[in-house]
Amino acid sequence: MVKTIDENFHKRRAEALGYVYFSRLNNLVIKETGEDNPFFDYLVDIGDSHKRQTGRLFGINIKAFQNGNLNKKVVNTPYKNIDFPILNVFFDTHKDVGFYNWIKKPSAQGDLKLEKSEQDIEELNNESIKSIVETIDYWYAHKKEM
Repeated sequence: MVKTIDENFHKRRAEALGYVYFSRLNNLVIKETGEDNPFFDYLVDIGDSHKRQTGRLFGINIKAFQNGNLNKKVVNTPYKNIDFPILNVFFDTHKDVGFYNWIKKPSAQGDLKLEKSEQDIEELNNESIKSIVETIDYWYAHKKEM
């Protein structure tokens, strides 16, 4: 499927917003994965206090929408073999507001759960980003060996 100029613009704008939002935390090392990665747009490492990479990775899949027309249905089955947390992040590119839900959600018991393809979304803001990173960091500290 060929994307129109408008779709490409909104996708790139949403990706830029994703970078801006997540770069608010100083310890995150954010790498754009490129167009050849079908699974996520950013691979993020939760760095130490000196921003050195620790291997505590998570993926971010960015989606753009406009004027409240959010399609939150994403097929999650391709992600079943990935062994680190992954989020869907949705940006309204007209209002510059973000939302998220989990694809692979870490649990307090150390498991990683593949979420339903359609689920409730939550607002993405400074507090939710800190909570996401704390949840992932805790999971890495307590994860079960595969």
